[in-house]
Amino acid sequence: MFSDDIVVTDTETDVFSDDVVVTDTETGAILCEGKEALRPRYVARFSTPVHAALLSRVACGSTVIDRELITGLGGVKDTTEARDRKADVDGKIVRTSFVWRPRPTKNAN
Repeated sequence: MFSDDIVVTDTETDVFSDDVVVTDTETGAILCEGKEALRPRYVARFSTPVHAALLSRVACGSTVIDRELITGLGGVKDTTEARDRKADVDGKIVRTSFVWRPRPTKNAN
């Protein structure tokens, strides 16, 4: 399992193609198009300390699906479970889609 703190640097978005398309997995809505549109969203999303733990990864050809636990998004202390699907061409992510859900807390009873 991979676990790391996420820090956005000038090169952080270099893994995306110039014409990347980011969508909401459930609705299909386009969240942004192009690396230039993605960067400010990415910086805002990770403006507070964020910790991510990769729980599992499935790769099939140029498509990768990650299951992650993320804490700290937008300054929220709760843990979010996320699915991130990426399609890669020539080493750059051309499409990515996300599903975010608060992780259920265990009932103390």
